[in-house]
Amino acid sequence: MLSLDKRYSMDEIISYFKDMLPIIGSYKADGLTVVMTYEDHVLRDVVTRGDGITGERIIKAARTFSNVPAWIPFSGKLIIRAEAVITEEQFQNINDQLDIPYKNARNLVSGTVRTLDSNVVAQRNVQAYVFEVIECEPTDNDRLPEAFFDSDYCQRNWVTEQGFECVNYELLNNEEDIMHYCDKVKEYRSHKESYGTDGIVFCVDDLQRKLALGVTAKYPLYALAFKFPNKGQVTTVREILWQAGMYSITPVVVTDPIEFDGVTVQKATAHNLAFVQGLNADGRPVKPPIMPGCQIKIERSGEVIPKIAEVFYEGTDIEAYSSVDFPHRCPVCGADTIQKGVDLICTNNHCTGKLKAKLRTMVSRGALNISGIGDKCIDMLIEKQYICTLTELFSLRERREDLLKEDGYGIK
Repeated sequence: MLSLDKRYSMDEIISYFKDMLPIIGSYKADGLTVVMTYEDHVLRDVVTRGDGITGERIIKAARTFSNVPAWIPFSGKLIIRAEAVITEEQFQNINDQLDIPYKNARNLVSGTVRTLDSNVVAQRNVQAYVFEVIECEPTDNDRLPEAFFDSDYCQRNWVTEQGFECVNYELLNNEEDIMHYCDKVKEYRSHKESYGTDGIVFCVDDLQRKLALGVTAKYPLYALAFKFPNKGQVTTVREILWQAGMYSITPVVVTDPIEFDGVTVQKATAHNLAFVQGLNADGRPVKPPIMPGCQIKIERSGEVIPKIAEVFYEGTDIEAYSSVDFPHRCPVCGADTIQKGVDLICTNNHCTGKLKAKLRTMVSRGALNISGIGDKCIDMLIEKQYICTLTELFSLRERREDLLKEDGYGIK
């Protein structure tokens, strides 16, 4: 299952879909994505989204979801995708009874469905709202609507007739419909009885067109997620750390802790040296520099990595602060550093910090997708010189006996 590409303004949404109308708008429920399989009327299997390829089987827990039918009129094979959620009001009530409360409703749902006690799942009133038909194979006894294989809207209507509840959806025929639906979702989010909704999913209704549009390596081209803008929070910078990346030494801004939707944030990306200096690519000042003691506004609008939106110097002139202090030696290998354009560069081509960063990227899901090689493993492989170049990753089998002697490594 792929993620959705995101947009942060309705103008971008309207521009993207202007030649694809009608489209479907639906709430972007913030819960746990599950895939449910029915055969011969009965719920046979339920798995979580997992990493998008491999999920976790939760059939026992899913049977206690309060709005999921155990039996449906359809006798063929049906595979549907849904979002398991808990309302904001339920989240608060459950958290009040726990010794260690959950950070947000999404984490509570995820933890609940993984419990071995299905009674807990039932008591917490987890619900699943369908948002996509993945596969439908009718038998001779089943009758599907005429437009079933042509219209996503038709499929959702049919799903509700089978006894499921869908994520709220509407067919949008023009720009006015799109704007009106956005206002409707904003209003819904303000109610405490609502489940978590952090945006809107827009997708093409015409299923043949969806098939023709296809997908990229990361996103489907027939759908977008509109994320509501995050107002951000202001916090104080405590220090700036420097870490070696694949090509440059990048700053990490450490701040007083703040919370976004139950997630504690204490670090923010600063991109490069010029960013913390407040300079553009031409070396001209465009904003105040980022230094310990100043205040910054951090936004986390739909992104995993918090971003710095503004810099403030409260009650004093920025001249009272010292200039940005950056390392003149690499924090990893100790080699000299030089400023090159917007970046701070380590002059050592064999810096282990660079090698670690490149290897992390190489084994990541977006590249070779090699499981079992995390940060600690990479640190060990490089620090103990099992790997000195990227290509040596593929000859580790030759060092098998040595690797088996390392703590935590053995034959599965």
